[in-house]
Amino acid sequence: MGGIVSRLRQSNSDYEKILSDLDSNIRKAELRLSGINVREKRVLNYWLLYSVLLWFGYTAVFAFYLNKQYFYDPHTWSLALAPAIMGLPIIYVGRFMITEWYKRAKSNEESQLSLLRADQRLKVEELKKKTAYYSTKTLLERYDPAALRPNGQRMPGQDIRPDSGRQNGQPNPQQPNMMDPGLRQRQGQGIVNAQGIP
Repeated sequence: MGGIVSRLRQSNSDYEKILSDLDSNIRKAELRLSGINVREKRVLNYWLLYSVLLWFGYTAVFAFYLNKQYFYDPHTWSLALAPAIMGLPIIYVGRFMITEWYKRAKSNEESQLSLLRADQRLKVEELKKKTAYYSTKTLLERYDPAALRPNGQRMPGQDIRPDSGRQNGQPNPQQPNMMDPGLRQRQGQGIVNAQGIP
């Protein structure tokens, strides 16, 4: 008998260690996922800020200086104009590439997180089956429904009041027949007379 109990304790401690490790890995994966979201926003903000400022600066330099200097040399002028024209598409492509990179990283992390959660659910179900959780729960629901409710509340549909229609073989004086007012008056008089008041 002692060997069975010790094996059950050993098994429960193994499950506790496995579930604790899984919970720790899930928390780390959630932290990594939130870190990826924060880094994505930061990189996108820096990219848009600095690239747009650089593009505005170069366009201003071209408009006020390079345009006049290379106006009579079409080849050099077109080369000077190219960054101003291609700046906005380059900014958009850079933003798209950053978004795709972080989307792939988030997808990998979310798939890892879902695998960890599925493994945790599987281990919990395995532990429940091994410790006869479901059979114990069924027995408690059948024979002690108040044990499954917080603060001893009963299950819905159960009558909270006990059957107080008869106490010691006599009807309850606090529940007179509402259909017959004369009966209610007579019962009231009986209670008064029982207390010794004329």
